[in-house]
Amino acid sequence: MDDLDPGFLAWSMHLRLDGAAMPAGRTVLQFEFSGALTDFRRFWLVATDGKIDMCLKHPGFETDLLIEADLRTFVECWRGFRDLKKQVNAGNIRITGPRELKKAFSGVAYAECACSLSASAGRSGGTAVQSLS
Repeated sequence: MDDLDPGFLAWSMHLRLDGAAMPAGRTVLQFEFSGALTDFRRFWLVATDGKIDMCLKHPGFETDLLIEADLRTFVECWRGFRDLKKQVNAGNIRITGPRELKKAFSGVAYAECACSLSASAGRSGGTAVQSLS
């Protein structure tokens, strides 16, 4: 997989995450990636009342949820090649913050990753991801 561009990942996430599924008010998600070949190892998504903005520099608000992972692992989850829940449970993706926010983000992100995996499975004849419950 040669498309490990954190900038493209940030753009894709800001377009595809369902901001309405995040808590009301403002929620700041900070992503930090090891394994990035560029200096662009960190970005923020700011969810405000259903809208998601992408920030390549610190947005000036306190981080509510920190997501840390190897870039390749996270991109493979986002694109549907790996199971997000399994990677979180294995400690390969670390989510730090209040339980309610972790649950909200995991549900929103998992839905997007599962959609990607379902689309990939449909093309390849494989199977889709199981639900979080």
